[in-house]
Amino acid sequence: MTDKRKTLPQLFKPGQSGNPAGKPKGTRNRLSEDFLRDLHEDWQKQGKDVLAAVRKRNPAAYLKVVASLIPKEVPGHFLDELKEMSTEEIEQKLERLRREREKLTKH
Repeated sequence: MTDKRKTLPQLFKPGQSGNPAGKPKGTRNRLSEDFLRDLHEDWQKQGKDVLAAVRKRNPAAYLKVVASLIPKEVPGHFLDELKEMSTEEIEQKLERLRREREKLTKH
């Protein structure tokens, strides 16, 4: 028996990519773009309420998220201070920071 399938000419040598430069840095695939768009939309609707619920029900998880968002150059004593604070103390500190930020942005 002979193979009747047509053989296509080989465009690239074995081990050679058709796109040697690859995908440009920072390019997201369609799934990532869709996911981030949906996440953003959901965050706009539910984010604030979810944060409040997590802060009340699981302050340790809330603190972990907050700490993960703090830039690495923040002095270590700040993180140590947060670890020792109660949820109420953290809420009070956040409120003071919000008021300070408002003062700065009004000028």
